[in-house]
Amino acid sequence: MEKNFKNVINFVRGRKKNPRHGFALCQEGVIFYDEDKNDLALQKFIEAEKEGYESADMFCNMSWLYGGFKQEWQKSEKYAQKALKCDEKSGRAYLLLGNIYFIKDTPEGFDKALEYYLKSIEYDYICHSTYEQIAYIYVAKKDNYLKYFEYINKAIDLDPKNGGLYGGKAETYMEMNNFKSALKNYLKALELGYGVDDTYYNFQISFCYSKLGDIDKAIEYANRVIFLDKTSGVGYYRKGFAYFWVQDFKRAKEAFLQAEEKKYDRADMYARMSVIYNVESDFEKAIHYAQKAIKTDKTESDGYVAMTDIYVHQRKYKDALKWIKKAYRVTKGNLEEDFQYAQYSALLFMFHRYKDALKFANEGLSRFSDSVDLLDIKAGVLQATNKYDEAEIEVKKMIELAPTDVRTIQQQANQKICYKQYEEGLKIVLSIDIAKIEPDELDSQHSIIAECYCKMKNYDKSIDYFYKLTKSEHFAEYATMNYKTVKSVYATLQKTFPNDERMEFISSQMIKAQEFLKDLGL
Repeated sequence: MEKNFKNVINFVRGRKKNPRHGFALCQEGVIFYDEDKNDLALQKFIEAEKEGYESADMFCNMSWLYGGFKQEWQKSEKYAQKALKCDEKSGRAYLLLGNIYFIKDTPEGFDKALEYYLKSIEYDYICHSTYEQIAYIYVAKKDNYLKYFEYINKAIDLDPKNGGLYGGKAETYMEMNNFKSALKNYLKALELGYGVDDTYYNFQISFCYSKLGDIDKAIEYANRVIFLDKTSGVGYYRKGFAYFWVQDFKRAKEAFLQAEEKKYDRADMYARMSVIYNVESDFEKAIHYAQKAIKTDKTESDGYVAMTDIYVHQRKYKDALKWIKKAYRVTKGNLEEDFQYAQYSALLFMFHRYKDALKFANEGLSRFSDSVDLLDIKAGVLQATNKYDEAEIEVKKMIELAPTDVRTIQQQANQKICYKQYEEGLKIVLSIDIAKIEPDELDSQHSIIAECYCKMKNYDKSIDYFYKLTKSEHFAEYATMNYKTVKSVYATLQKTFPNDERMEFISSQMIKAQEFLKDLGL
């Protein structure tokens, strides 16, 4: 009995591999592989390998099964490399290696993935997913939009009915703020109906129409979102923003309240609700929704900025400055929009903290270089600190970006005043169509004209415009930010018109401005 057992062992140890049998096992594995019976397929391929059978196709199948099916990436890479030993020009093996390194999600991994993907194309293993992955690496990891569009378009050429490819292309255009091209591709993705669900595409299409100023289309697609997703408030949220951006606050509020009713909690929505109630001077509700925005997401600036706006509206500027500081702190110095930096800088300007005001204007411009708001404030700070040549640089930038903007023209006039070219300054400021001047720009208009006439010794016209300036609801704030100019013109007019009844009112307003300065601690 013992002798027979040893003979069996020796027979097993000495049995030769049978590649022909391995080939047959591999063919069985291929049948299972094609039928998505992955466990059985892998079992047959392993048995075939044990029999000494080797082929690039089989090892590629094993690489995919270990990776895509079992998530065993080391074994997946092992078999992809084995495939290359069988056929050094196996495009599929390079594709599999590309996928393995792509999943590592590291800079080095993406570099290797790109290398392998390009090799797979070189050896004529071409599929839309390869081009799609290459496109992703170029845009997401290398910021190369030109290469991205080259490869995503190749993917679309291979699979023109793949809506997901158009959707991905649209997302890239969104990152570039090219809403017109994004819209075109979202509409194509929606038409093809493949990739992401229709709710998302309709939402994005509505967003693009809002950005392009087509409120009717924006609402149409927001309503489609509401129809497709009746349980959540996402459609009402989008609809609310569409109305909010065109300042139809009544309808915006209605839509936001419906979204809130459906438990759709978003900090940016609650912040906009706060803005609406603030505009309506319902400060209790404005504070409620600003605080709700903060509670919903403490890391977002929206709620803190809403609180800032509330205190600005109430003319409580110390409190406003505290809240914008909090917004800056929670975002770790990365405020979300240019107007937030502008607001921070303007508040610091009001408190005569010129160095800090300039710092935050510069920070904002480092991220939003085409912000006329920030350039306007920066120019104002530089003028207030007698840095006229530096201010001139900022005004020239304003001219390049927005030559017809009222603020640009007013700053051109201010620069002429800085260089004592009063007639030229007056000519510039009087060229502005009064109908185009917003209420918050009238103070600057009246002040510039009053100063020019005063310096030109045309005191009758100077007092006319200075009187208009002092009648402004926000004269105290304007006087605080332009103290030297206002004080100088006032002193001259006071000497020139000691008995003019308008001077009595002007003097009373100057006293209020002095009290306002004192309240600010200046």
